[in-house]
Amino acid sequence: MEIEVEGERRAPDAAEEGDSQIPLTSPEGAAAVMRDVLKELDREWVCVVDMDNHLKPVNFNIVSIGSINQSLAPIQNILKSGILSNCSNIMLIHNHPSGDNEPSREDIQLTKRLVEAAKLMDMNVWLLR
Repeated sequence: MEIEVEGERRAPDAAEEGDSQIPLTSPEGAAAVMRDVLKELDREWVCVVDMDNHLKPVNFNIVSIGSINQSLAPIQNILKSGILSNCSNIMLIHNHPSGDNEPSREDIQLTKRLVEAAKLMDMNVWLLR
């Protein structure tokens, strides 16, 4: 697992990898917990973890629950909880219940639009890779 924000990549600590009992004090910790939550779901969920300036997770929001292979996630709904929580960093996470973890064309387009919109709001988007 790797975390990326606008071209900056960092790998999680070995102790965090796959361990959902870790404290939510980093993007890697939030990603590990969310991976455990989303892996068992039978429909596609789009979620956002809002983080403060120190990258400590503040809250978690379910943006959309879709079907087995798609989910609608308007940009304003993705950014809303981060804006209302005064968070400058968000992590977008979603599952692929079909088992095909390759990003779809729609996933890629949404991510590009989200990063552009977040920049206008002086927010960073962290992506689980």
